[in-house]
Amino acid sequence: MCSILLCCIVFWAAVTGAGFSVLIIVLAYHPKVPVLSLNAASLNAGYLDEHTVSGGPSSGLALNADLTALVEFYSGNTKIDVELDHMQLDLYFKGHMIGTQVFPAAAREGPGDKLLRSVHFVASEVPLPQEDAEAWRNATANGGPVVLRLAGRFRARLFIGPWLRFPLKVYPHCTLWLRPPPGGILLESRCRQPPSSPPPLVADRKPRSICPHRLPHHRCHASPSSVHPQYHLGAPPSDKLTRNNYPGWRAQVLPPIRGARLVGLLTGTDAEPREVLETKPADKDADKPAETAPNPAYDNWIARDQIVLGYLLQSLSSEVLPHVQRIEYAAGVWQAIEEMFASQSESKITNLRIALANTKKNNDSTATFLTKMQVIVDELASAGCPVPTREHVSFILAGLGSSYNSLVAALGVVHDSDLPAKPLCPAPSL
Repeated sequence: MCSILLCCIVFWAAVTGAGFSVLIIVLAYHPKVPVLSLNAASLNAGYLDEHTVSGGPSSGLALNADLTALVEFYSGNTKIDVELDHMQLDLYFKGHMIGTQVFPAAAREGPGDKLLRSVHFVASEVPLPQEDAEAWRNATANGGPVVLRLAGRFRARLFIGPWLRFPLKVYPHCTLWLRPPPGGILLESRCRQPPSSPPPLVADRKPRSICPHRLPHHRCHASPSSVHPQYHLGAPPSDKLTRNNYPGWRAQVLPPIRGARLVGLLTGTDAEPREVLETKPADKDADKPAETAPNPAYDNWIARDQIVLGYLLQSLSSEVLPHVQRIEYAAGVWQAIEEMFASQSESKITNLRIALANTKKNNDSTATFLTKMQVIVDELASAGCPVPTREHVSFILAGLGSSYNSLVAALGVVHDSDLPAKPLCPAPSL
């Protein structure tokens, strides 16, 4: 009996001592759980296509997407080292896991340190129910936002003193609101650090492979440097730019670029972002330089710009290409082409307007005269200076001659002085 009582006393003394020890540690070290936050993100591409399995019939719609992000793991501890291990980030849309990123190597943070990681998610042929596919289509077609969820899971060890190690599991998750691609900029993000249990989204859904068996392995697990956003500009026009067809060439190359929402790369409104982001300002007192990290938006911008640049260069003839082949960005090539052909186009429009005003019927048949006038009007339209119908009729009436004076009088008196030889045409815009 005495031995049982003694054991109970020893047990409760040990429990009480352990409790006091934990209390002392908490008061002395103030341990904190590492926090996940999102510094930047960019939805580079995202589109739906027909989902088929093993060459069979279509079984619905599948999502293809490309997202880059810069995430930060912040310790928040001032006296404790933290080691992060088995870090995994999963990307979800409407509860469907569309991408995953694993960091196998452990990383250790000192007091107050930040750990930055650039992550790249590639979703390839991820099947979606019709309702969720429509939600993606509506978000991207109506200007967004596209809502995605980032769920994390990793193990952390808190180093308290030289011997004590305190392990725990952390399951942070973030909600992202982004513009549709190709802009894809991050509008807002909210991250939460729930208790050490996975959120329902992760716990209730069994992770599955996002790479169908019919696709090569490298397409689902490519490195960031080997995967490029998908932009559908199509083949360049077969009628390549020469010294004589600038208006027609311009009318062919602009619609695909506008359709892909990449015209800002030509006008300069979609400007080149900074290549690196400052994550921690310089400490002049400690003589420490500022800490920087790669900007995911920069790689996205370069990829889009080079796609447009390649499209433009492939649409140039051998007589034009040497004048712009040394320019490295799409906006520079576009500006050089416009400067090269602007004066030529203006001169052509002036000559056509003069020809339109001076063309007379004389001894030609009415059909021949009207055909001549229509050819000039069509050339003006292709040069970017369409002639209004009322003005077209006025030029025809002015060129009929004296034998048609009664008809002209019935329709309205037209004098040559009323028809300007060189009316101003608005400058073509993008």
